Amino acid sequence: MAIIEILLLSLAESYVLVHFSYLSVVAKSTVTQYVIGFPALAITQGLAYTVYHWLIYPHFISPLRKLPEPKAPSFWNGHGKQIVSARTGDAQKGWMKTVPNDGLIYYKGLLNRERVMPTNPKLLAEVLTSQSYIFVKPQFFRFSLRLLGNGILMAEGDEHKRQRKILIPAFHPRHLRSLFPLFWTKTREMVDLITAEIQASDAPDPIVDFNSWGSRCTLDIIGKAGAGIDFNAMKDPENDLFKIYQKVFTPTTGQLWIGILNLIMPLWFMHNLPLKSVREVTRAKHYIMDVCLDMIRTKRAQMAEKKPMHPDILSIMIEEGSFSDEEMQNQLMTFMAAGHETTAAAVSWSVWELARRPEVAERLRTEIRAAIPVFDSDSITMEQIESIRYLRNFTNEVLRFHPPVPVTIREAERDTTLNGEFIPKGTTIMLLPAAINHSEELWGSDAGEFNPDRWDKPGGNGGAASNYANMTFLMGPRSCIGQKFSVEEYKAIMVGLAGRFAYEEKTKDMELSIRAGITQRPTHEGGLPLRTRIVPGW
Repeated sequence: MAIIEILLLSLAESYVLVHFSYLSVVAKSTVTQYVIGFPALAITQGLAYTVYHWLIYPHFISPLRKLPEPKAPSFWNGHGKQIVSARTGDAQKGWMKTVPNDGLIYYKGLLNRERVMPTNPKLLAEVLTSQSYIFVKPQFFRFSLRLLGNGILMAEGDEHKRQRKILIPAFHPRHLRSLFPLFWTKTREMVDLITAEIQASDAPDPIVDFNSWGSRCTLDIIGKAGAGIDFNAMKDPENDLFKIYQKVFTPTTGQLWIGILNLIMPLWFMHNLPLKSVREVTRAKHYIMDVCLDMIRTKRAQMAEKKPMHPDILSIMIEEGSFSDEEMQNQLMTFMAAGHETTAAAVSWSVWELARRPEVAERLRTEIRAAIPVFDSDSITMEQIESIRYLRNFTNEVLRFHPPVPVTIREAERDTTLNGEFIPKGTTIMLLPAAINHSEELWGSDAGEFNPDRWDKPGGNGGAASNYANMTFLMGPRSCIGQKFSVEEYKAIMVGLAGRFAYEEKTKDMELSIRAGITQRPTHEGGLPLRTRIVPGW
């Protein structure tokens, strides 16, 4: 809005100058006077606005500047370089150790954009629970996350409450139990396909890309669980839908710069940028919208003919009857994108940890095979998988240590307070599972170590000092509605992958580039290539 306000103000001031000043001395023609006056005023005021909000306000006027703050290395760019040059959350993780605070740390992001980070359970609870509908998702999220649709993830206030109430039955434990055979069937399909890929290879230790396999498996699962449709991405790596998600969810340097621009420019400007990457995401969004609309029409036709079908999220939404087709389209976009990408990231981190820690892999494989002696069986139950204690420990620790979504953002919808500190309307609140999940105050001195055995401590919470110490799925009324779905799906997949295969890094001390987009996952040479062998006997 600032750009529009500056232009309108410049237009009004141009009128005053033309009609009530000595501008006519410079140019006789009224049109010429406007041509000179309007751009000059717009540029001058735009520069003044930029300098004020970029340098003057954050350094000398903002009420937030009195909060504890790490030393900023740059007057011009605050802590921006520290943040973007490190893995998401690493800078903030360090500040939580070195900056004395009472639950809030203030820092300046790129271009001195002000940020406030809650660091203790009390303040996290205020943001996520008691003031959850005051701290809302910022507008720039709607551009960054436009592939996720305007479903429950983006809804606010009463609309969010309405949508969550309608969707809760789709994620009830009873419904999830009925979905478990699907999770297991798709796990077996993936394991069999990877086994065939290895057996067809002439290499002694074939290389398998687990970023690709994880994404294709979870996309197939969400297709069946969400709408009863099999996308067949596992059998067809060139599947159009998979390729589209793969392309738009893989960050590039260009997308990084667009992301920076998104922080300072209005939505209408971002949507109309004449750039290839913007056009590609727009085309991808329309393609996914069409896929979702086709799924709704197909499901309605099946239900009208009373064809027998397995219950899925879409059929539950249709039977409930409160959502319009457009609303269901947006919910499907949300579940398809967020639902498959987050679990796939957890799978990637898990396989990576198994490759790095053979003793953990061996222990996990032993317990899996003891609980499930025969892999190729249709009769495996959720109870059998839940009984594997070390699987629970391992998956819990992966989700704590490597949260698939390392950061989420809120914005104060109105003036409020946190811990007695004034928080002006528009303040950006940074919620960082990547930092909170590693807090020594909340997890103990070994918080920075990967240790599945911590989950054997009394209470089954890994020794965490608070529920808010584990922020992987957030907390409160805006917590992840699909948490239980994701965890059960993830455990089923890991039973297959950890039970059948052994892994090694492709090369010794293999270096990763941490791919940070909607989710954060390990990458090497564009995927996650690991030496993979079949462990006989299962």
